[in-house]
Amino acid sequence: MNAPVESDSAARQSAPQISGTVHEKSVTSDTIHSLISALGDSDSDVREIACVVLGNMSEKAVTIEVINRLICTVEDSDKNVRLKASEALGKMGEKAATSEVIHRLNSALGDSNMNVRLRIYESLGKIGEKAPVMEIMSCLTSALGDSDSDVMGRACEILGKIGEMVAISEVLNRLMSAVGNNDRNVRLRACEALGNMGEKAVTKEVINQLIHALGDSDRSVRLRTSEVLGKMDENAVSSEILSWINSTSEDKECDVRKSALEILRSIDERAATMEVINRLISALTNSDYDVRKSAYEALDNMGDNTTKSDLINQLIRALRYSGSNVRHGLSEITSTTQESEGTSVVINWLISAVGDNDRIVRLRACEALEKIGEKVAASGIM
Repeated sequence: MNAPVESDSAARQSAPQISGTVHEKSVTSDTIHSLISALGDSDSDVREIACVVLGNMSEKAVTIEVINRLICTVEDSDKNVRLKASEALGKMGEKAATSEVIHRLNSALGDSNMNVRLRIYESLGKIGEKAPVMEIMSCLTSALGDSDSDVMGRACEILGKIGEMVAISEVLNRLMSAVGNNDRNVRLRACEALGNMGEKAVTKEVINQLIHALGDSDRSVRLRTSEVLGKMDENAVSSEILSWINSTSEDKECDVRKSALEILRSIDERAATMEVINRLISALTNSDYDVRKSAYEALDNMGDNTTKSDLINQLIRALRYSGSNVRHGLSEITSTTQESEGTSVVINWLISAVGDNDRIVRLRACEALEKIGEKVAASGIM
């Protein structure tokens, strides 16, 4: 621990009188010397105020001697002094972004006081903007295992701000684990952090963890998770959501399914890969009406004229293995088909659908024929 020494009266008097941001012009060598001396004062209040004042100095006024003394003060016997010393180092800018400072702060992460640990992590996050990221990353990653939820939440937030540069498997695994934490704020920050990790976070494991988070008991977590999934690669997200929906029963994880379906409804031509299309077609036979309806809407959102025709042809080929719910869905999709898309195979199927056993299928088929256009429909019928 830092051993307090009795400072001279001038040093003791000067520290409490200086407040706010100390501008470069007002900082003299005598002022800095007095503040450094105050860090060793026997009165913890004086030491604390000295840390605050030193932290408020402009970066240009910061010296190596100031940083070295603050590093020692991080181990002070008084928790408030340790907290303010850690906070001051975080304000020192690039001059504090050294391996020695990072090492000493990392060593102090075992502090018994939660607020001190929290401030150290915050300072490491600020220093991380100036220092080599890899030196900071291990410190912040360890915070994800902290016993205090506030510390964990702050660590998630800091890692999220650093973003793609720390998107390695160890960090991603810790963040995925934090998505299931008991504390609502930790879960929220972990989801946000994963959303900032870029392409490296777009993995099956991460997406599945986020999909399950759509069923979180907290509305803010569900909303943020939906936003994060919405920012990720649409092809990967769509495929995994569809895979999950098709593998769960109608009465299982209802809230998760509801949120997943909201994302599913937003799928458009950007996600029109064969895998996604095939999964959507498979979803048309799901026993859950909402799943079928969402799949219909997603298919209807996909593509230009060529894509739409391809989709309809695939759906028609799937009909021989499907029930009336798929036929109903196909009628709904083709009801929005433009005249230029009115291929004979679509029209022929719609004509046959007019005689379907299901009343809704017959109704939708008639509506589709009407919307395709009288001339094209009449030509097909004739």
